[in-house]
Amino acid sequence: MKLDYFRNEFDTIMKKDYATSFARDVALARLMSEMEGTYHIPALESYEFNEQNPEVMELYLKISNARKF
Repeated sequence: MKLDYFRNEFDTIMKKDYATSFARDVALARLMSEMEGTYHIPALESYEFNEQNPEVMELYLKISNARKF
């Protein structure tokens, strides 16, 4: 999957009217999990991975920070 797919999904989630912030957080967490599988994002922070994949990590952190939990 391309990064544009994940950007579009993020935009869709953020524009959708969810009943609760928890429901939005779940959708965002699922999107993060999908990115982790697609881009093999390591569970522990990896400077090397971050340096090699700055656009992926920028979007991943943007999604993470959008959660309210």
